[in-house]
Amino acid sequence: MIDAKQEVITVYDCPQCGEQTMTLFEGYCCTCRDQNQAALDAHNLAYDQWERMTAEQRDAAIRFASRSTTS
Repeated sequence: MIDAKQEVITVYDCPQCGEQTMTLFEGYCCTCRDQNQAALDAHNLAYDQWERMTAEQRDAAIRFASRSTTS
């Protein structure tokens, strides 16, 4: 009788990029998790900057953004 142990390897598919990975981090592969965190950090920074602006600064930022998108 041969007693061979078989190791089960679980592979997951990242729902964002579709790549296979051995480990999911917060539900995504390591690369996608890092990209998502960087995008979230950039969003939070922009939000914090917006919240610190005065009404005049916000109006100026809106005018600047409007000009740059219509060119």
